[in-house]
Amino acid sequence: MRLYHGTTLNRMLKILKDGYLGTEDSIWNVSEPNTTYFYTEEFFKEEFEDNWHEIGIVETLGSSEISLAIEKHNLRRVVLVFDSEDLENLEEAELIPDSSCGKNSESERQFSGKIPISLIKEIWIDKEDMDMFLLYYIGLVYEKTKLNERLGFSVNTFEDIDSDILECSEKVYASLCDYYIDMFHTIEVIEPITIERLKKEFDVERTE
Repeated sequence: MRLYHGTTLNRMLKILKDGYLGTEDSIWNVSEPNTTYFYTEEFFKEEFEDNWHEIGIVETLGSSEISLAIEKHNLRRVVLVFDSEDLENLEEAELIPDSSCGKNSESERQFSGKIPISLIKEIWIDKEDMDMFLLYYIGLVYEKTKLNERLGFSVNTFEDIDSDILECSEKVYASLCDYYIDMFHTIEVIEPITIERLKKEFDVERTE
């Protein structure tokens, strides 16, 4: 079963330096430390009969947009695709339904432990930087946080953003939402990329 994980270019470069996933800082306060979260192939197959893999990649871009709200530069979305069997074969690791929001989700999985980058099957990345949309991403997460406030969901470190910026971002998000989804939630704005090309283009050296 394929698994889809949304991250960002900045986080991906750290993953390449470390050699594995599983040590990135948590974004949502309900997320477990050292845990990686995935959408599943089964979820996209149930929702979309045709082109479910391509649609799954595009839908997972939304997960990476959460992280972009607290980053300042190199704003590019990244989607990683894995095979669940590879993760299940790792020692002392367990792939289970996502329980981060208080209930087990059959459409998502969580994995505690380190995942070697050698297990990545596909990498998709924005063709161009998305820095111009920083306020949009802040507004997106601000709206999600307000909607989930009563459930206790919030974004770590998000509280430090100035209230004037939050107010402005809310307006930017409201005015651009439909345009952004039409233009940037499509396969045309992203491209597949290899680990070797990422390392070469962004001068990444593995930390031993």
